[in-house]
Amino acid sequence: RTLTPGALLGETVLGREPGSGTRMVLEHFFKDNGLALPPVNVMDSNENIKQAVMANMGIAFISKHTIQLELQTKRLVELPVEGTPQLRTWYVLHPKDKPLSPAAQKFKTFVERQGPQFMAEFFAESLG
Repeated sequence: RTLTPGALLGETVLGREPGSGTRMVLEHFFKDNGLALPPVNVMDSNENIKQAVMANMGIAFISKHTIQLELQTKRLVELPVEGTPQLRTWYVLHPKDKPLSPAAQKFKTFVERQGPQFMAEFFAESLG
């Protein structure tokens, strides 16, 4: 069954430090659902968060690409919560006044042209 965001309020939440991208997604998720952010047990790496969840120490908001192996081996499960997954916009950044090397330009072009399709296929495969 699908959980409501409010159902998470009684859980111990594990997360990254304030200011990290993952933490900002967590904060916005609760705010967008009209809920106060529960206390977050801060951990300094995604690996520590994964290990803590596997040790039954709490739940976490974490990028799905970081837990693919644990999902495939069934060491972790994705909770079906309304309003998730929270998708992020990715940007290619580079210094304005510095020309890109040929390799960097090829990478930028790849990300701009093929990135959205790649991510859609990547996450479709991870759902199956």
